[in-house]
Order: sequence, then C-alpha cells, then structure tokens
Amino acid sequence: MNYKVFISAFLGLLFLSACKYQSNDRNRRDRVNTNQNIIDDTAVSKIITINDKLFELETKICYKNHSLKIVTLCQRDSVIPEERSLFNPVVISQKLTFYNKDTVLKKLDSPCKKVRQKINSLDYLEMLDNVIYRVQIIGSENYFYYLKGYGGCNTCDEFFGLYDLNGDLLSVDYGSVKILYKNNEDIQSILKINGVKDFNDSKYILEDVSFYPVHY
Repeated sequence: MNYKVFISAFLGLLFLSACKYQSNDRNRRDRVNTNQNIIDDTAVSKIITINDKLFELETKICYKNHSLKIVTLCQRDSVIPEERSLFNPVVISQKLTFYNKDTVLKKLDSPCKKVRQKINSLDYLEMLDNVIYRVQIIGSENYFYYLKGYGGCNTCDEFFGLYDLNGDLLSVDYGSVKILYKNNEDIQSILKINGVKDFNDSKYILEDVSFYPVHY
C-alpha cells in the first residue's frame, strides 16, 4: 500500500514539474514574441518612422541604474559610389542621452563632424562623416561607455570615445584628432588606471551592442 502511495506521489511530482516547465517556456516565448526589439535584458534597439524619407534608430544600453540612449536620425538613401564615405542609410545626426534611472544626466550631440555628399536621389546632403555604430560598457573597478564609429570606407578615419556613466566625455581618438580631457590621458591609459589591463579582453566588457548599418 505504501509502495503504491509512493509511486502515485512520484508521478504527481513529475506532472507538476512538467506543467511548470511548459508554463515557464510559454512565458519565455510570449516575452520574445511581444518584445521583438529587445536584444537582451540590458539593450534595446528599435526603428521609429518619421516620414517616407526619415526614420530614427533608437538604441539604449543599461548598466544597473545607468543607461545611455543613442538616437540616430537616418535618411532612406545612400551615398553615390563616387563619394568617399559610402553610407547606407545616410545618417544626419546622432543624439546621446545619459540617464540615472529616469533622470536625464546629460544630452549631447555626436562629436563627429559633418560632411556634404551627393546621394542617389541626386541631392547633396549634409551628414555625419563618422557614424557611431557600436557601444560597449567596459570596466573593472569603474565602468564606462566606450563608443566606436565608422567612417564609411576602409581607409576612412574611425571614431573612439570614452564617456563615464554620467555622460562626461573623458577622451576621444578620432583619426588624426586626439582630444584628451581627463588628466591629459588617452582611452587606454584611463582604462588601465581603472583596472582594465587589455580593453580588447572580453572579460572587461559587460555589454556590447552594434546597431548600424540597419535594414530599413
């Protein structure tokens, strides 16, 4: 009799476990289906249509209570092959907003300069000559936003910018231009002082999101 009770109880536990697993799996699928723009729990990217020509690519990356939102204003067009920086889509501007929870700490424009180039619609358009396409949260003792930009060709300048979590720009490496803000130190020096021995080592990178180019 006790043997039968044991078997019955064991089968009951198996049934409850199976139900719980199916419920958790279904909830997971529902979260995926209803949040298509979620990259993971700490990074979100979505496209917002403005009109037939323009759209915004909104990317947000988070670390604890801090977050950075990058709004990239794009035009649905591409640069003609004869120009130097071959962007597709064309990026008109990028806005950086730094948060602590819901409080805005700082709003900044991209530090990259603009260039006037011809696009396929035969118009000339002023656009960024370097597009921030990737953002990382990097650090060991302290953490930073590390932004990377692309110049539109293999020989074009790249952009590298290091910001603290409050939105202060600490150092910039932008082609031949190096702007040193904090104690006159470059990006690698600042990171090393803060415990990052090798900024290419993935163990120091908490989050890493690439968001440009985008299909539109």
